[in-house]
Amino acid sequence: MTEFILAALVSLLDPEHFLFLALGTMLGLVVGILPGLGGIAGLSLLLPFVYGKDPTLVLPMMIGLLASFSPRNATLWLKMVTSPRSDWGPFIGRSDVR
Repeated sequence: MTEFILAALVSLLDPEHFLFLALGTMLGLVVGILPGLGGIAGLSLLLPFVYGKDPTLVLPMMIGLLASFSPRNATLWLKMVTSPRSDWGPFIGRSDVR
């Protein structure tokens, strides 16, 4: 059991996996910038290019693409930070808050 866990960790720490993860993150940022496209649309655009490739390399790319695009979390954070009763107002340049 432990040899399988160690083998998985060694394969995860391979530089090629990190390269594909970074590439997927960059693709996710580009897809997130384009209006009308989201994480699922980016994943569906990526899928034909990675079909049939090594799954241990493609999966980090897909995870990076989806992880870099999460508008709900960012929107919730911005609503909390920029609310009038927020203590973060002076830190983000709002002078009307305390």
